[in-house]
Amino acid sequence: MRYAIVLWEGPDALPALDQLADPQTVRSHVPFAPRRIGEGGVWGELIVEEFAPQPPTEMETPAETHHQLNACFSSEWALRRWSGRSRSGIFSREDVAIIAAGEPVHWAWPYGSAHCVHVHLPERLLNMVADDIGAPRQRIAHIDSTLGCQNDLLQRLLWSLYCELRKTGPGSRLFVDTIAVQLCIAMIRRQPDVSDQDAKRAERLPTDIGRVVDYIEAHLGESISLGDLASLCDLTTHQLLRRFKRATGLPPHRFVMQRRAERAAETLRKDASETPLASLAAELGFADQTHFTKVFKQHVGMTPARYRALAKSYQNPIRLRQ
Repeated sequence: MRYAIVLWEGPDALPALDQLADPQTVRSHVPFAPRRIGEGGVWGELIVEEFAPQPPTEMETPAETHHQLNACFSSEWALRRWSGRSRSGIFSREDVAIIAAGEPVHWAWPYGSAHCVHVHLPERLLNMVADDIGAPRQRIAHIDSTLGCQNDLLQRLLWSLYCELRKTGPGSRLFVDTIAVQLCIAMIRRQPDVSDQDAKRAERLPTDIGRVVDYIEAHLGESISLGDLASLCDLTTHQLLRRFKRATGLPPHRFVMQRRAERAAETLRKDASETPLASLAAELGFADQTHFTKVFKQHVGMTPARYRALAKSYQNPIRLRQ
């Protein structure tokens, strides 16, 4: 099994509109040519590129004017992480990567890249479809970037475009236009309602919930009860559940499990002494190594042992910039 590694480093502040590059300029930063390109003519507003496996390499692509949707059609996996959010996992044939316009990307493949298709979606088309279906433009003002999105609909739509790219036929323009509209609708539906966004913004880690999060971070390896957390902000457990989920998007228990898995992933990446997994499980508050392995695989996509081996292997064949 060959592994591909992707390092995504998102900026703290997005570049100005006049600093964004069009897809053709972005393509010039790629050290190898796409196997196929679909643009203009029957492809209308879309630009579709197919990339086949390439030798080990690194590349940086600048912030783009278009949104990108990427799908992997091989069985290769990718370890991923991006600055500011400290997340890791796998990028496999089940995943779709969504890169919002304005996000520069740094990619690295120590063992060769996966076979994938990249679709560049102009914001103008997204706005036009939003207007047609009556969705407020505020809903798509800030597209959420994600690497490893499990979305069957997006995967099927991107696969359809890939098949059309390989062999166009009668009615191709109508077919591509239909898929383009469906992609836009799927992207719009992924975004929360404006009212939900406003509510979350208003509730974004208020002081009392901030104290709860700080407490969780400081006591991640200990037994944490809902009653203890509620007492920190003078709320009932029911009130805490509602406020915490509204502010963070997760109930307290799932938030704790996610943070433990993320802390474990960070430790496994940096742990040169290779602490036994049972010891790490106890240190982070898991019931035992079996529980640790189950939770870690749910959040990261692979077992701690495989993650450690993969993280160790990518540090040797290619040096990634920090």
